[in-house]
Amino acid sequence: MARRPSEEWSTPRSASYASRRAIVSGLESETRSTTSVSRSLRAELVQSPDGWFYRSLDRGSHGNGVSARSVDDLLWQAILEVGEQGITYAQLDRREGLTLDVAKKRLPDWWIEKRVARHGAGTKSDPYRWYPCDST
Repeated sequence: MARRPSEEWSTPRSASYASRRAIVSGLESETRSTTSVSRSLRAELVQSPDGWFYRSLDRGSHGNGVSARSVDDLLWQAILEVGEQGITYAQLDRREGLTLDVAKKRLPDWWIEKRVARHGAGTKSDPYRWYPCDST
């Protein structure tokens, strides 16, 4: 009796399971690059008449139902927590609910508005360290 694809997926000993698990593991693996868009991807394996494919479970750059307003709040909270020491883009990217893209979009605008200030030259060896301005 032939197995259905869903049975193969759920059977750990099958070759299909191993190859699909490897793909999913690759999607979930941590990145070493500090300039990548996301630290992980979440996907669901779906069968269609054309075959199997992965559907992203991420919703835009905010993922997990986090609203744009709460992302700004999370970013501001992270900057307030570090104080004058400042926080880098890479450090912000490692925080839950924040991404490198969001930080790179918001912080330069906040800097122009004088909401935040920054130390550093913005280079790999001397990254920007963002901190709240005294007037906030």
